[in-house]
Amino acid sequence: RRAMLAVDAKTMGGTIARNNSLDAAALAGAGGAHIQTIQVIAADGRPVDMPAGHNHNLHPRPKHLSPEEERRAGMIFTTLFMLMILAQLLLVYWKKKNYRTYQQVTLVGLWLIPFLFSAELHFWKLLLCWALWTASSTYVMYKATRKPIPDRTPRLVYSFFFYAFKLCYSAGVFGYILIMADFFQISAIFGVQDQVAYLGVMLLFFGLYFGILSRDCSEMCTDRMAS
Repeated sequence: RRAMLAVDAKTMGGTIARNNSLDAAALAGAGGAHIQTIQVIAADGRPVDMPAGHNHNLHPRPKHLSPEEERRAGMIFTTLFMLMILAQLLLVYWKKKNYRTYQQVTLVGLWLIPFLFSAELHFWKLLLCWALWTASSTYVMYKATRKPIPDRTPRLVYSFFFYAFKLCYSAGVFGYILIMADFFQISAIFGVQDQVAYLGVMLLFFGLYFGILSRDCSEMCTDRMAS
């Protein structure tokens, strides 16, 4: 019995010693041994300890343009700038030579292009307002182009575009006030700066956009009724 206990104790001791040596080796490989590190700054500004010899190029180096690329970028900028000036001069010339076609083409472009962008971007607020304005203004323009003109049509045209102008003007002014309130951090006192800025920009854009559309449509209606 004593011999058996001695053999068991020797076997258990060898197993424990072997396990301890394996654990020590694993600890040394995982971090028990001293590993030289270097502190670098991550992209979000946090200091990070990285092993020495690691690629510490966390911030991408700015790409420097070659002289050929700089010359090409300068030519593109100059060309676009000259095209903008030339397009403006052509629009002014077109407006002076044939104002009616200029007004009709620009009105169709102003009426249709924001609608296409809003449909692509799913901007439902503008689409809803655009649909309401289009339906009402189309009815008014239809009444203004009838021959002979009914007696109540001039009053209808004047009233519609007068109140449309008042509404667009009020929306634009209120949106501008909200933008100024966000600029001077007044809305931050109540913690609604994001909502105020969004609402201000939206109202200012709606007021300017539908105000210009109403102005052009009213000019076309008065010209048709006068002729």
